[in-house]
Amino acid sequence: MALPAIHQSELARTPSKSRSEDYNILSVLGEGSFGQVFLAEHKHSKKKFAIKAITKNVYDEQATQKIETEKKILQLVKKEKAPFLIGLDTYFVTNYNECLVMEYAPGGDLRLLMDKYDLPLKCSIFYAACIVQGLKFLHENNIVHRDLKPENILLDKRGYPRITDYGISKTGTFPWPHII
Repeated sequence: MALPAIHQSELARTPSKSRSEDYNILSVLGEGSFGQVFLAEHKHSKKKFAIKAITKNVYDEQATQKIETEKKILQLVKKEKAPFLIGLDTYFVTNYNECLVMEYAPGGDLRLLMDKYDLPLKCSIFYAACIVQGLKFLHENNIVHRDLKPENILLDKRGYPRITDYGISKTGTFPWPHII
């Protein structure tokens, strides 16, 4: 399934029935230029999620396009059950934020792991192979990540690497209509 079909879909156009009241915020996982990422627990299911809260007052036309692109990529990843990539569970809008509710990867990021341990070659090869498989899925769907770094590789509960943060990704088909 190629991304141009996603552009025509209704995937990212209407917020879900999820609401901010459905979650307990447990802690701040990180901060970025558009907002914060929180660790949250769904009140009913007790399942943990990462909620990226994007502040509405930083929106402009370009920022809105980036948010929509990220949302569509997250939805595609979830829909296709793409391995080694973080997907979107749901999303909702509040008075101040657009909130993307994503899978939570409790193992931290690859940067923390690399700083803490001297990874054996076999581990490095394993992580590299998983990351390549994630990138393969993105590229097969005409997506270029553009911000691949150890901080954007999260480790799930089984220790598998999962690519995240599609905020500056580009989509389209070759030849690219712009410089990527």
